Amino acid sequence: AGFALLGSAGLAAAEHALTRAQRERLSAHLGAYLPAPVAQRLMLTDPSGSVQVERREVSVLVADIRNFSSYAAHRPAEETAALLHAFCCIAVDVVEQHGGVVENVVGDSVLAVWNAYSDCPDHPQQALHASQELLRATRTLLAPTQPLPEDSPVQPLALGVGLETGTAVVGSFGPARRRAHAALGEPVSVASRLQQMTLDLSMPILIGPQLATRLPQASTEPLGEYLLEGLSRQYALYAPTEWAALVPAEPMWVSAATGGERSGEAFPWSSWPEGGNAAHLTLGPSGSLRDA
Repeated sequence: AGFALLGSAGLAAAEHALTRAQRERLSAHLGAYLPAPVAQRLMLTDPSGSVQVERREVSVLVADIRNFSSYAAHRPAEETAALLHAFCCIAVDVVEQHGGVVENVVGDSVLAVWNAYSDCPDHPQQALHASQELLRATRTLLAPTQPLPEDSPVQPLALGVGLETGTAVVGSFGPARRRAHAALGEPVSVASRLQQMTLDLSMPILIGPQLATRLPQASTEPLGEYLLEGLSRQYALYAPTEWAALVPAEPMWVSAATGGERSGEAFPWSSWPEGGNAAHLTLGPSGSLRDA
């Protein structure tokens, strides 16, 4: 009887250890595909088919690799996947080191949030620091391994980052069998549009008005007001004062970022589609971009 009891106890302990290991493995897998706080909550609750969102003031970072589509079209798929893997690893490390959470990764685009799942009083500053570190950390990864010929269909890669602060809802929705998790709201839309506009303005980072007002005044430079694509009003845009140090070293990007200084005249960076306003800029006395 004693042996039977010992055997039963041993079997129960083994089953408990197996169940715990499986639970930890499931939690790790969930955390790899969802923000960690969301994965932890899912492990403790029953499936739900209702809208589950929370309104928070958040700072949002959207980063995207310029010219990636052309790169992917002319490089082996395995090489493209390796680049995305390295970029994603760097982005996750940088964001988490600065107190943020990577909310979503789609292809070569990363969306991160601060103050969404736990209180982070200095979230605008943290988001800015993360964007600057991300540009520095990915410079070697995105730099060409050899000079590109002038007629190359592949243009140099570079990172563009948009930042904004504001009220958003963070949570999940959809049927219980297929949920979607997202951060939704104006700061997300503005950060996304600013990221797209970094190419038009040849700036590595663009900062929205709400985040800029929460930073020390000396840390940003005003760039003027712009009508962002798909949004109904103009937004005052800003750049970090040290933006020039974050421009990639490739001649294409340096030339675009300093072209106005060479010519000393206003120059068009781009024009918006669908009848939008043309972005016409010139360099101010300190080398900052201003409305022409």
